[in-house]
Amino acid sequence: MNKTFLELQKAAKKSRLQNPDFNVAVVGDSATQFLSDSIRGEAYLRGLTVSVYEADYDSVAQQLIDENGGVYKSQPKYVIIYLSVEKLYDLFSKTRYEDRRCFAKNVAGQIELYWQKICRYSSAKIIQYDFIEKNDGIFGNYALNVPESFLFQIKDLNLHLSELARSYKNAYLLDLNGIATSFGYNNIFSPQLYD
Repeated sequence: MNKTFLELQKAAKKSRLQNPDFNVAVVGDSATQFLSDSIRGEAYLRGLTVSVYEADYDSVAQQLIDENGGVYKSQPKYVIIYLSVEKLYDLFSKTRYEDRRCFAKNVAGQIELYWQKICRYSSAKIIQYDFIEKNDGIFGNYALNVPESFLFQIKDLNLHLSELARSYKNAYLLDLNGIATSFGYNNIFSPQLYD
């Protein structure tokens, strides 16, 4: 059964921190407090105690590249990496037009570096969120024909991540784009109209 965020938040407050069943590290380029609360709450509702290490805001590179960083000191069983499409768009917007064809490949290379460091400094499993395919509208419906468009690059980046995940036995993609697509589809489709 799906729980609301409020239910997970209430459950997170009830969870005890002593003697956790396992540790989770959450890193992101944006605020991750709600994600951490949701993890604690869901674990509590399943009868587990999870210690969640929350990295500082927008400290992904520092946390994952430094072997003495808090992520590795927390000895996580899982490292969850959330990179937002909004921050990615900011970076894309600052990229010179002639360099945008390589944007997805470059970002995938940075993410792979994070994965390599996690594999080197810990035995944690990696849970990497993919990116919601956000169309900035600049090229309209033609965006998928323009390699320099943001939508083209996001689709390409998600494909790169899928290919990377196949070559790392401890890396798993969380299909945030699929969830966003289903949620959107479920809000515009009414089965009663087709019965």
